Amino acid sequence: MQKIIWVDLDEVLAEFVDYALVHHDYKIYWKTVKREDIVNYYIHKMVEYDLDAKQAMERFRTAMLEDKDKLEVLPVTWAIEWLKKLKDKGYILKIVTARVSDLFWEYTQKWIDKHYPNIFEEIVFANHSLAKEDKPKSELCKEHWIFHMIEDNPDYALDLAENGILTYLLEKPWNKLRPETHENLIKVKSWDEVNF
Repeated sequence: MQKIIWVDLDEVLAEFVDYALVHHDYKIYWKTVKREDIVNYYIHKMVEYDLDAKQAMERFRTAMLEDKDKLEVLPVTWAIEWLKKLKDKGYILKIVTARVSDLFWEYTQKWIDKHYPNIFEEIVFANHSLAKEDKPKSELCKEHWIFHMIEDNPDYALDLAENGILTYLLEKPWNKLRPETHENLIKVKSWDEVNF
């Protein structure tokens, strides 16, 4: 049986936060913000930025729509090299993203084709949004018989680990200080520490 690895998209493959920060002139309303300042994945929970969940999502959504025809969001450093190595070892690689397919299916496919050609077999959209959150990634993994994941959201990663999925948590400012541990959760600083 071939092993399948699911890979998150934003901040694991795509440096989307950096693009969104540039798009908004490194400001959230009147406050200047750097990538390192974003210490919570859910930016609307950071009181210093005075955003509600809808406003936070809209800031990222407008940046994504801005990139739709440009495809300028950069890939994460070393991701392509390590994915090629995993593919050479015989792994099947697929993407699972919280993005909403109705809005971003075509854009996501084009961006992957440009930056990660011939790497991924499939893109699965979890369709998480403010209106509703379809299935958690852990449930999707179980449905698809996936037992290996690479993620940046610490809450998703812990849920995946607790549901028997070996999960690499790629270090980002919003998960760096999170204390959670689990035997199925492996925290790594960069792609070169991902070792299946």
